[in-house]
Amino acid sequence: MSARKAGLWNILLSIAFGAAIVLMSIAVEDQEFVTTAMLVMVGIWFVPFAWLASRGQADEH
Repeated sequence: MSARKAGLWNILLSIAFGAAIVLMSIAVEDQEFVTTAMLVMVGIWFVPFAWLASRGQADEH
């Protein structure tokens, strides 16, 4: 995967997860649940983000 394509996927993935977190915080009233779910979603987001970042750097060299 090219560095440009990996970067584009990282941006799209980050926007999608950000939108999901914002929508969840608006839709759900239980703040404790929202905080826990947000932390879980950030953990889930980090895995493909790190993988795509490493793929993009590997193709640059």
